[in-house]
Amino acid sequence: MEVLSLLDHHSNTKIDSHFRIVIIGVQRAKQLLQGAPTTCQKPFAKETSRAVYEVLEGDVEFVVGTEARLFKEASEHAKAQAAEIQPLEVAATPPTTKTREAPAEKK
Repeated sequence: MEVLSLLDHHSNTKIDSHFRIVIIGVQRAKQLLQGAPTTCQKPFAKETSRAVYEVLEGDVEFVVGTEARLFKEASEHAKAQAAEIQPLEVAATPPTTKTREAPAEKK
């Protein structure tokens, strides 16, 4: 059975289209490929199929609409603050000076 055909059998109110399944499935597949633990025990040949199945089963948490926008804005704000702090930390380290070695004496 095709994994996307499972949409008709699930009544998850957040999933409103096949496109949302694909978008969330891609993000979950990236997590699985980077070593995230799987939430289902069914054998799948591909990580993308496993990811879509987990999304349809409701094992993957995601946000949509206003929640997603707020989360994105908060994430961007945190990154901007981290970028502002980082140069200060680099400037706080004392500069290193190189000393020249004396030339070796010839015999």
